[in-house]
Amino acid sequence: MARIDCSKLVTPTRDRVKAACKDFNKAYAISEKTLEELFNKYRGNDDIHHVFLKVVALNFLYSTRIVLHSTKIRDVSDVAEHIYKNHKEIDCALDHDPPKIETIVDAIASVPVSGKKTRGCFSFATKYCSWHKPKSYAIWDSNVKVYLRCLQTTGFRADFKVDGDWKYPMFHGVMADLVKCYDLGELTLKDIDKFLWMEGERLKNSGDGGVLDSNYRPGGGDRSGNRQPATGGVPSHCSVVLRTRAEPMGRTTGYRLRLWQA
Repeated sequence: MARIDCSKLVTPTRDRVKAACKDFNKAYAISEKTLEELFNKYRGNDDIHHVFLKVVALNFLYSTRIVLHSTKIRDVSDVAEHIYKNHKEIDCALDHDPPKIETIVDAIASVPVSGKKTRGCFSFATKYCSWHKPKSYAIWDSNVKVYLRCLQTTGFRADFKVDGDWKYPMFHGVMADLVKCYDLGELTLKDIDKFLWMEGERLKNSGDGGVLDSNYRPGGGDRSGNRQPATGGVPSHCSVVLRTRAEPMGRTTGYRLRLWQA
């Protein structure tokens, strides 16, 4: 079975996050600017047509795997209608300062549709909230999952079950711990997401490209992926790597669509 080579793990620093942001913004300039303008123009969710446009654009450009039409599972129309019907609660939470992260992502992710199989859209919900409030909501997707799984081999939040069932506040707490442990406070969650996505993508392609290598023992690496002395573990000052509580939540993961560049 294909494996992910966690020996190529690069731990986050402010300079590395900034460098990843630069690379990401260059590679995905058109798609990021498109979504930025779209979500800034239609910030509210009280118009079904605007909501539908945001859902379709985000689903395509960030490849959240919501089908366009289905009679069996929830599709983009179901998700848009769900957001529209709950727009008062959603807009209130998103507009609140600070935003109410406790329930809103999970509320968007749960799309009950009569006569269709229940299937969550957790990754989509994190991205939808992030595009409304980039500095407040962390994104979950398959690349973030790969990166956090490798980072756990260094001892960081080894209690967090990346394949487990949990609600958004649990993941938000993991991200808060990452910011604190690696002294990333001057950076936004959007900045950190770009680093996690770029590094998760690199880790996927560094080995055979699949499952975590359980034989790996932690160390460090530079941005080229070259092996370095063991400097990539959890910083000695970090005291928030152990937590015990997880909360139930079914979820799906997605990954951003690669765009061809001329």
